[in-house]
Amino acid sequence: MDLKGGAAPRRLVLNAQKLDYGDTEQVRLLLTISDVTEARISEKLKDDLLREKAILLQELQHRVANSLQIIASVHAERAVGCNPRRYEAISTTPTTGSCRSRPSSSSW
Repeated sequence: MDLKGGAAPRRLVLNAQKLDYGDTEQVRLLLTISDVTEARISEKLKDDLLREKAILLQELQHRVANSLQIIASVHAERAVGCNPRRYEAISTTPTTGSCRSRPSSSSW
């Protein structure tokens, strides 16, 4: 239920419950009204912040993956530029692995 007045609209929750005292002639209701305006605003703000946090986390992961890819590329270029035989030895050594086995942007 929305109430509009001079101020911003308020959100109210109405709850009605029939009270049974064993008397069939009189019907009694318990009516409660709760103003949930602030709770709804807080909930929306929380959801917006969580959504923004998830987007920022994805952006951070993307940037880290790009940085790792650049580092791997520079490492591979230097290894090839210095000594091609050494690069072959590095890339085939099982203990050191190759720069191609490092995390790349596709692993994110």
